[in-house]
Amino acid sequence: MQVLVESRTAKGSESVQSTNQFSTSSSPTSMESIGSEVKRLRAGANEELRQEPVQRQVGPIFPVECNERMSIIASDEPAVPPVVVVSRPLPQQRNSQFMSDGSMKASESATAEIKKMRESLLMKREMKRKQRHFLDDDRVLVGNKVSEGHVNFIIAYNMLTGIRVAVSRCSGLMKPLIGKDFHHTKKLAFDYHGNELTPSSQYAFKFKDYCPEVFRELRARFGLDPADYLMSLTSKYILSELNSPGKSGSFFYFSRDYKYIIKTIHHSEHKHLRRVLQDYYHHVKSNPDTLVCQFYGLHRVKMPISFKNKVKNRRIYFIVMNNLFPPHLEMHTTFDLKGSTLGRYTKAPNTGDGEPRPVLKDLNWLEQRMTIQFGPAKGQKFLTQLKKDVEFLSRLNIMDYSLLLGIQYVDVAANNEELHPMIPESSARPVAKFQNSLSNPTYSNGTIMSVPTVRNTNSSAAHFFQRDEGGIRASDSENNDLNVVYYIGIIDCLTNYSLLKKLETFWRGLSHDLHAVSAIPPFDYGQRFYKFIENSVTMGKPRNKIE
Repeated sequence: MQVLVESRTAKGSESVQSTNQFSTSSSPTSMESIGSEVKRLRAGANEELRQEPVQRQVGPIFPVECNERMSIIASDEPAVPPVVVVSRPLPQQRNSQFMSDGSMKASESATAEIKKMRESLLMKREMKRKQRHFLDDDRVLVGNKVSEGHVNFIIAYNMLTGIRVAVSRCSGLMKPLIGKDFHHTKKLAFDYHGNELTPSSQYAFKFKDYCPEVFRELRARFGLDPADYLMSLTSKYILSELNSPGKSGSFFYFSRDYKYIIKTIHHSEHKHLRRVLQDYYHHVKSNPDTLVCQFYGLHRVKMPISFKNKVKNRRIYFIVMNNLFPPHLEMHTTFDLKGSTLGRYTKAPNTGDGEPRPVLKDLNWLEQRMTIQFGPAKGQKFLTQLKKDVEFLSRLNIMDYSLLLGIQYVDVAANNEELHPMIPESSARPVAKFQNSLSNPTYSNGTIMSVPTVRNTNSSAAHFFQRDEGGIRASDSENNDLNVVYYIGIIDCLTNYSLLKKLETFWRGLSHDLHAVSAIPPFDYGQRFYKFIENSVTMGKPRNKIE
């Protein structure tokens, strides 16, 4: 390497001297002689590089030896550009590599594009299906549709908004209940602007939630999921209202999926429920198969109203409770039984398909010689639980309740299968499909409306009297199931035997037998009620032997 550098240095000095000679010569030189000399020097440098071959490398990085020679040439021969040998991949190999990579990328791109088109098509189909289901959901099958523009829409809107916010705030880890939980209340104020606790609302009102932790645990014991509970009530601010209030003046509103009933109650009933709530909770806790109606929440709405140029507040108390009848079965016969006979007869008109079915009463039951067909096992279970519930209600000074009994004949329902458009296919059962005419528990006005409800499957599976399609099957003397399903529950169990009821007992007792009068003391009422139902249960005996 040292010899090469010396030789290159010598040749460089010669070139410089020759160049100086050309530049300092006094005689004029032609451009041809200068060009020939430059060519000669350039040829000599190339010949020297050819004598020592340089190792080829792939890529733009020069070898170390080549870099040294380039630096020497650049320093010694500034006028002569260096000759650099750079190794590159062969054109054939490069083209084949690019072709294979390009074909692979094109295949992957085509696959991704097809997958994207398929997902887009499926998404459009799903959106159209949901849109059709959404439009169908806006219809109501029973009563009046309470939506925007209805005279009671403001009341319904305030109820649902308050429930949504109150139940959402009552979340977190569930703690054991203590005494003050049964007297605790939460107040929420709604206005047009909203605040830290409540969102903005279309209307200004105040909402009061009674004993939220207690009802939260009751909902859990009844098998209700908080998200499903809110979805059923508040997914759409649309309710269905019965055409006429009940005998007590209460209004009934059904949720969009008919799972729950919102019932307005009097202030006295509200006070009585708060007073007996702790006993009710312990009874439900110790009797998971209780027949007493299920309460899911107790609330109050206070709305400002104008009256004679003055602003007053209107208070509306209401409860949320279960709907006893399932959605997909037709109640062929429905009875409201109290054990009394005075005024307990319903004239049953001839009703066609889809028309409201009347609720039959005690005298109709006796006239048709109806019985509850339970074998020894189910009959004993039913009467034992009924006796516990009656003793519980009597102890709480409650009377005037009744047993709501819906009867569905499986053979008749199987011949009239029809899927209702209001309920999705997932809610339909294989045994019997949805019927156009479905029964509704109208508790006191003598008319039963056709209303579908959706039964909570978890709660039904745990409840003994709701294990067969939301009800319980009849059985014979061998405890074999029959093709009859009963839907049973005790309703209207908030009537306290107050002074007004005592006066009613006295007044009616002047001209009627007290055994036939409905308003009697709770203990006597319970005994008569239980005796009437007990005589109606077959316990496996033939029907003609029932007294």
